[in-house]
Amino acid sequence: MTAAFELVFPAICHSCGTRLNHPEKQVCVKCEAELFPLPESSCEMCSDVLRGDYCHTCNEGDFSFAFAKAAVSYDEVAKTLIHRLKYNAYQALADYFAKKMTDALERHPEFEDYDLVTAVPLHRVRKRERGFNQSELIARSFAKYSGRSYAELLRRKRYTRSQTELDVAQRKKNVSGAFASKKALQGMNIIVIDDVFTTGHTINESTLALLEAGAESVAAYTFSRAIS
Repeated sequence: MTAAFELVFPAICHSCGTRLNHPEKQVCVKCEAELFPLPESSCEMCSDVLRGDYCHTCNEGDFSFAFAKAAVSYDEVAKTLIHRLKYNAYQALADYFAKKMTDALERHPEFEDYDLVTAVPLHRVRKRERGFNQSELIARSFAKYSGRSYAELLRRKRYTRSQTELDVAQRKKNVSGAFASKKALQGMNIIVIDDVFTTGHTINESTLALLEAGAESVAAYTFSRAIS
């Protein structure tokens, strides 16, 4: 990137719009400091905040993944960055998310025995409309930075509405049975990647498809986690 280009098109923080001193950066120091890790009191299974010893999300979710972890909480900065990636096509943010997720692995030794990475897939129609699958971009970079292998293991069997438009019950119904594995996965331990964990239904349906194909264990890892 030349100095003249930087003068005309200065690099800015994708969260607040502040001009960045280092063009290769995606987020300013101030906004990055507002990307908070999940509380230590989070549920060991789904990473939601516990109310005493009770996890409402797990009680309602009936999850099949071994556990679900995230690098940061789904607060305002994380929400803005994910929106910029998905709807404004700032694809460099996928690499930024993957680096944050790789750095956060030191807090999550549970992933040590999981060496194959895949992504929650988009339906081919939505992928054609958007031009890319943000979860795939994150997953490929995460696999590279963490020294794991990436494979495209899942497909969407049918087109589904955006989960953001739906309530909890509708989200579960919307993605029920929507995924299938592309191959047999006998005995494999797999990390399935998405940008954000909200109700967990999309990740869970992806998990079920992988388990049905013979996977030994599936763990979920997202850039961010919405706290209920």
